[in-house]
Order: sequence, then C-alpha cells, then structure tokens
Amino acid sequence: MNERPSWYSRLRREPLAERTFTKDLRNKIEREIESRELGRGSRFGLAARRMWAAGLIGAVLLLGGYGTLQLEQDRMAGESGADFVIAKGWPQDGGQLPAPTGTSGGMVKKQVPDVPVFERMLNTMDYFTTVQGAYHVSEDKGKNEYIVEFTVDEGEVPGSSDKRVDGATGQVYSITNFDGKVMLHMYLEEKRKGKPFYWIDDRLPKRTGEPLTGPRFYKDSQGMNNWSARGGKAWADGLDLVYPSNFAFWTVDGDTMQPIYEITGTERFLDREATIMEGKLDAYMGGKQGAERYKYWVDSETGVILKLLLTDRAGETVTVMEMTEIRFDEPVDREVFSTKPQEGWTERKP
Repeated sequence: MNERPSWYSRLRREPLAERTFTKDLRNKIEREIESRELGRGSRFGLAARRMWAAGLIGAVLLLGGYGTLQLEQDRMAGESGADFVIAKGWPQDGGQLPAPTGTSGGMVKKQVPDVPVFERMLNTMDYFTTVQGAYHVSEDKGKNEYIVEFTVDEGEVPGSSDKRVDGATGQVYSITNFDGKVMLHMYLEEKRKGKPFYWIDDRLPKRTGEPLTGPRFYKDSQGMNNWSARGGKAWADGLDLVYPSNFAFWTVDGDTMQPIYEITGTERFLDREATIMEGKLDAYMGGKQGAERYKYWVDSETGVILKLLLTDRAGETVTVMEMTEIRFDEPVDREVFSTKPQEGWTERKP
C-alpha cells in the first residue's frame, strides 16, 4: 500500500463521483486500474499510471452532478438511549428538492440549526467560505501514513491547495493547486521518490457553486444504485474530510437507499463541537476497507469530518484520518494557490 499513490487510496475509499455513477461502473473502473500494467516495472511506470488515473478521474468528475438533500429524521431511542437516525421521504422517482435554507454559492448567510449533520456532510461548501488546516492519515493498520496540508477558498475568486507529505520520510510527494483558472499537478516519479514532474490542466470548466436540486442517491429504472457527489468552486474534491460526500454515502443502505446511522453523542474536538456518527459498513465496502465498522466525528456546524475511524471485527483500528489543525473563514494567503512550477520540476503531458 505504501507504494501506491494517494489517488489510489482515495479510489479505494469511494472512487469517483458522477450523477449516474453506479456500483457496477465503479467496480469496472477499479478493476481496470488495479489490473492495467501501464508500463509497470519501467522507470516511469508509476508516473504513467498516476497520469492515466488522474486523467480518468478528471473526465469522470467533469460529469459530476450537483444536488441537495432534505432529510426528515425519526428518532428511535434504543436501550442505551442512543438516537437512531433514519432519513425518510427520499424522492425515488428523481424529483427535486429545495436547496438548503440560508445559503447561496458557498457564502454563509445564516446558519440553520435544524439542518441534519448528514445533509451538511453532503453540502459542506455551503457552510464555510475558507478553510485551512491539515490532517493525518494512517491506513492498512499503519502501513501507509501521510499528512495532507490544505487551504481552500470557496469565495468569489475560488482557489485551493492540496499538499501531500509522506509520513515516514517527510517528503512532499504531490501538490494540487487551483488558482481560480488553471490547476497544477505535481508528483514524484515513483514510490514517492525520484524527481518531481508536473502538468497544467487549463481545461477546467467554471463551477458556479450553486446547489442544484435533484437526488443525491437513488435507484434508477434498472434498479441500480446511484450516487452524486457535489464539487465546490475551488476544485478541491480530493480533500475527502473537507468534502465528505463519499463517507456520507457509506451510511446509505443499498437495499432501501436510505441513510441509516447511529448518533452516539457529541464531543469537543479541536475546540469545536463534533457530532459522533457510528455504523456498520456494508459487505461491499467492508471488504474493500478490510474493516467492519465506521465512526465519524463530524463538525456540527459545517459537516466537515474532524476524525474518521475504521475498525475490524476484533475492534482493532484499520484506518484513522484525523484533523490536526482546522480554521474556518479566516483570510488566506493566495500565494499558496500558485500554479507556477518550481525550479527543478520537469513538465510532462497528462
């Protein structure tokens, strides 16, 4: 696992987002990524695979849909006193629902306390304008560790920076910057080592940030399950704790297409209130992750995940992703969004 690039880890968690992205299509793409040789064994093998996958991810994300979700909660007190939350009333026929109240284009006007934390997870960009911080990731029972440093501006002039640092060596092995117009991608040649290479993506369509109405998960006419992750104006979709739609989809029951999870309380985390959500992974996702249960510490105000924990049947930790620093709605230094290649980087075509 430690020899695989960061995009592979993200694909394993929940690979891509598309308005009509089905499990069958997702499985097909993952099998192709895992099985293709793409120059394996050559000096530039991993670089080629990274570039091929990045192109694939970009193509699918361009098809990504937007949507909103309005949930009605049923509270059923268990013997332990915990609340079980079952979302009801989802439009299975593809009907439209209103946008979250009090938000417009990623700019917070007024917080609405009765919006369920699950809905905030699907629409985090509606509850902050800027966010800065870092989080630590430990996967495969500690075999793969890295740090993600990020800055995002979803305001009038959007921008983002996503920098990945190897947990063992401290080496910066990837940078993805968006300056509002173009995106810079930098990777190391192989195994998070070697010389850095880069390419510029100048064909990104402009995102409005408006929360278009429509179902976020549903069964189509063929009975296939579909998910729709929403991307922000800042093109920072790879920051999966900041934009945790895919983690929210893990709570959706594949048969009923209803989110089912357990709210077990609240805690203070990084001086913020976190709502704790727990549940069991379905057989498909559990097999992918090598885990049985999930536990999220979700920022109650924004829906951003502050901590994620996956455990196996024995209760041992498989994966933990944890914010070490986070700040909302503070001024950002836009120099961090620079798409100017650094000295010593080699340009390659994507």
